[in-house]
Amino acid sequence: MKSIITEIIINAPAENVWNILMNFDQHAEWNPFIKKLTGEAKVGQQLSVEIHPPNQKPSTFTPKVITVKPQQHLAWRGTFLASFVMAGEHNYEIEILGPNKVKFKHYEHFTGILAGVIMKKIGESTKQGFQAMNEALKAKAEAMVKV
Repeated sequence: MKSIITEIIINAPAENVWNILMNFDQHAEWNPFIKKLTGEAKVGQQLSVEIHPPNQKPSTFTPKVITVKPQQHLAWRGTFLASFVMAGEHNYEIEILGPNKVKFKHYEHFTGILAGVIMKKIGESTKQGFQAMNEALKAKAEAMVKV
């Protein structure tokens, strides 16, 4: 298994962070990495996700939601050709550290025979995209607290 793991401290309530993430229609306005996200955050539902990794071409994929725990965890899983060829499990986790402080964990695990090859090609760019999204999420959530 190959993984990209990022995290950031956000000085805002978990509810604010979760609501921003779940408001799929607004992602294009604040999210530099996931520019388009459509579908329902319900287990078993298919999403359409358009990503814009730095220095890479945008791509769209259609994963299925596998985990929804409000204000805690959202995960989806997508495959390329078949799961033994390539699969990715994308996760958002919110860990409450205080009333107005959370740790946002943003990561993806890749499996399959192409995981290593794909990671060499897009791993660093994707990690930069995750980090840019994390920073934008932090700015948006913290701005809501100051209002």
